Amino acid sequence: MYICVVLSKKATFLLVSLLWFLNLMLVLILGLFFICFLYNTLLFSDFSMLSCCIRVKVFNNLNNSVCLQSYHTELKNKKGIYSFYNKINNKQYIGSSVDLYKRMIEHIMGIKSNIAFQKAMNKYGLKNFYFYIYEFYSNGNNITLVDLETQYIQKFDFKTLYNFKKTATSL
Repeated sequence: MYICVVLSKKATFLLVSLLWFLNLMLVLILGLFFICFLYNTLLFSDFSMLSCCIRVKVFNNLNNSVCLQSYHTELKNKKGIYSFYNKINNKQYIGSSVDLYKRMIEHIMGIKSNIAFQKAMNKYGLKNFYFYIYEFYSNGNNITLVDLETQYIQKFDFKTLYNFKKTATSL
């Protein structure tokens, strides 16, 4: 059974105008959403990163001792792949550790740290670095932590790294 409705020219015009307006609003809303998405992507992404290397955690204010203490709970005795990322020149040092908090502090204090990275930290200041966690490591992983570090190092253009070698050698 079909229902046939006959509309006057004025009602038809209003209905078509309403549908056209709703369609236009939908296009504008989707366009605005897309523009916001692009803006945030371009503004907050760093282009030296590969899409496969998404940061799990980002720690900033490394020059603030109160902030460093607050990171203790999240990082103490946690294994993983980390990076010190220089926000001025977009270079980074990638490493691995069985205690991410202890290793972060060692780097900040200049203990057992990469020389090129230490020079950069002295030149640019700790406030211009982020501490990234790329991956927390679990013992059930089928790959060693050092091999995983090597994989992360090799995902980046070597010119964008403070690392001296393309292969990780020790923890």
